[in-house]
Amino acid sequence: RGARQAPLRKAINYALDRHALVKAHSHLSVRRTDRLLPASLSRSRGLYPLGGADPITAQRWLARAAHRPQTLTLYTANFAFAFRTAEVFAANMKQLGIEVTPKYFDFATLSTKLNTKGEPWDVAWLPWGAWYADPAGAVLPLLRGSRYEARINAANRATGAAARAKSWADLETDLMRNDPPVAVYADVTSLILVSRSFG
Repeated sequence: RGARQAPLRKAINYALDRHALVKAHSHLSVRRTDRLLPASLSRSRGLYPLGGADPITAQRWLARAAHRPQTLTLYTANFAFAFRTAEVFAANMKQLGIEVTPKYFDFATLSTKLNTKGEPWDVAWLPWGAWYADPAGAVLPLLRGSRYEARINAANRATGAAARAKSWADLETDLMRNDPPVAVYADVTSLILVSRSFG
C-alpha cells in the first residue's frame, strides 16, 4: 500500500506477460492492454510491454521498492481461465524471486472476501466493467474510497467532451506511469448478436 510501494506495482506491471495472460482466455474474448481505462474510453498512450514480460526493467523497479515481498497470496475466481492466468502470473512473479500462492473462490465468495477487512490477500484478480460511454463509469467503481479519489473527482468535474477526454487521459497516464493502482492485462471484447428483425 501507499506511494512508497509504487515501485513494486510498477515492477509487477513490467513483469506481466500480457500475451500469455490473454492466451489463457477463449479466442477473441479479450485483447491486450496496459491501460486503466477501456481502450474505447482512453486517449492515453501505453506504458508497459504488451508482447511479453520485461523482467530486466521489472527487477530495476523492484530494487526501488520500500518492501520487496518473497511471497504473494493471490485471490482469484474459480473460472477455467483463472486457473491458467494464475499459473502465468505465478511464473511472471517467479522471475522477480516472488512465490505466488493462488487461492480460488466462486465469484460471490471472492467478492465478499475482497470486501472483508483483514482478509489476508496481497493480490486479487478483479474484473470490472464500464457500462457508460464515459471514463467515470470505469474508474469510479474501482477506486472509490481509495487515496486516488480526490484526483478522480477533480477529473470527473471537467465538462465538455474534449476537456473530459484530456482530463481523464492525463490522470490515467499519470497514475499508470507514477503510481499504478492496478496491473491491467486485457479488455473484454463482448460479442452481441442481434437479429435483423430487431430493427
